[in-house]
Amino acid sequence: MKFTTSIRLLGRSAAALIVSVAGATTVSGQVVQLTESSATVLRGGTWANTNLSSDLLLVTRASADATYVRRVALTFDTATAVPAGSSIVSAALTLTVAGGNAQSRAVTAYRLAASYDETAATWSRRSGAAAWTYAGGDLAEKAGVATVTNLVGSRVSFDVTAAVTGSLSGTFGPSRFTHLAIVDGGAAARDSYKEYYSDEAGDPAVRPVLTLTYAVPVVVPDPVAPPEPPPVVT
Repeated sequence: MKFTTSIRLLGRSAAALIVSVAGATTVSGQVVQLTESSATVLRGGTWANTNLSSDLLLVTRASADATYVRRVALTFDTATAVPAGSSIVSAALTLTVAGGNAQSRAVTAYRLAASYDETAATWSRRSGAAAWTYAGGDLAEKAGVATVTNLVGSRVSFDVTAAVTGSLSGTFGPSRFTHLAIVDGGAAARDSYKEYYSDEAGDPAVRPVLTLTYAVPVVVPDPVAPPEPPPVVT
């Protein structure tokens, strides 16, 4: 899952709004979809030092045995996708279910407080040179909750507006990338096992996607007063 930026521009929505205030115009309703996510699975226990970025499926599971616990880590290049100075109207992360066991589960999206190297990240380490502060990923604020079933092709969406807004504003650091984790924090159960398509899926339509709607400020010069008429000579 090598990280490259893939942006699907949807253009201005039909409901785009233009608001002018004191020489500035805000154009809202600009929509972009990011489909490259540097996604990988973090697995505990005997797998705690194994990188799983080559796996074609993303997995979540809750278990009393750390060896069976899985979480998903994703990073989106929101820095390139959204022009500096823009404000986020909404941000939604959508995953497509690839399978799993029968039980419906409440799964939570968190902001990850630290970046990671996709090809080196494990349950224990975020890169070859640095460990996570907390094993399993440095989970920060909850970004959204959704219910997941095992229905293949069903979609799960999380409202991650606050996480993206903070990332782009520099609240969480200078990078402006958005780092997220998907965690099943419910009761341990074998049937909590769920699979999702990764960003390596052959069908781009089922890859993880971050849909952003944002407003772009455009500076409009103040109107220039007409010149004074020449004096009338009598």
